[in-house]
Amino acid sequence: MSLTTLYALLTILAVSVSVGLVCYIRCLRKRERAAREEISDKHNLLFSAISRNYLDVADVSIPVEYSANWKCSDIVSLVSNACRGCEPFAQENGIRLIYGQQKEPVEIEHIPFYTYKIVEELIRNAIKFSPSGSEVLISTRLKDGLLQIFVSDKGIGITAEQKEHIFKPFYQVDEADEQGIGIGLPLTKMAVDAMDGHLDIYSFPNIGSTFIVNIPVQKRFSIHLPREREKTLSHSERSFIHKFSTLVEQSMEKGSRIDYDEIARSLCMSRPHLNRKLKAITGQTTSECILHIRMSVAKKLLDNTDIPIGDVAFRCGMDHFTYFSSLFKKTTGMTPSQYKKRNR
Repeated sequence: MSLTTLYALLTILAVSVSVGLVCYIRCLRKRERAAREEISDKHNLLFSAISRNYLDVADVSIPVEYSANWKCSDIVSLVSNACRGCEPFAQENGIRLIYGQQKEPVEIEHIPFYTYKIVEELIRNAIKFSPSGSEVLISTRLKDGLLQIFVSDKGIGITAEQKEHIFKPFYQVDEADEQGIGIGLPLTKMAVDAMDGHLDIYSFPNIGSTFIVNIPVQKRFSIHLPREREKTLSHSERSFIHKFSTLVEQSMEKGSRIDYDEIARSLCMSRPHLNRKLKAITGQTTSECILHIRMSVAKKLLDNTDIPIGDVAFRCGMDHFTYFSSLFKKTTGMTPSQYKKRNR
């Protein structure tokens, strides 16, 4: 058993015992049979929920498709799967789920396991607090560099005071005494924060609530990294690579030579510091990283446009076509012309 797993199990035990004691004290105060039943029910629910979530974090018995790694995948199908997973619970409560699904896939870089859990929890939360016969609406859209996921209901709503507390562990609104254990929304917010996103709430008592998940749309890496190395990158390392890649691509778009010193200054560091940081993260020098970005841009232009190969070289910040062609063949095993004709 790994230390991470042991820590998770000890945490489960500690929280479970603590909540059991709190419920037992409550039972003594109430001296009612209903309260004693509540102890057993809520204790079992809590133990089950925390076990599931902590063991997920510890990577114990998690299906491969739900591992907590950053991936570029289709958000439309993921939200659709989450809706289908919640359908039985919705039917039990007399709620109709409506997902305004987009026709085209929307691929973004995110943590699929976290995103699935976020959507699932928000839908289940909306169902719990909606009257039978009503609808829960789910939709997605891209706006200003953000993926937005909307979950709306016509339930009991949330007061301004409750909004300040709903993301605190074990907090429950008065109407929710028998509805849950108060950890779903805090875990949801933690998952959103882990992807550098934020969660907005628009709600009015007795009218309904809308939760909006905002997740930054990350680009795929232009710098080639081994798959195993990419899986181990921290969020700050991924963010740094994206910033560096964006600066290099912006420099190429201007049609000028890439100024290494200017890029380093834009990242608030010296050129030697930039080189050391890139080497530590990617195992490559600044020049090698920029070469990968040049070739990535070149392949996109060759795949998606009909501009002359000489112009492709220029857009990649390279004045000499022969040198560009030589580097492209060394990197891909094909000349630019062969690459452009490969699927035609």
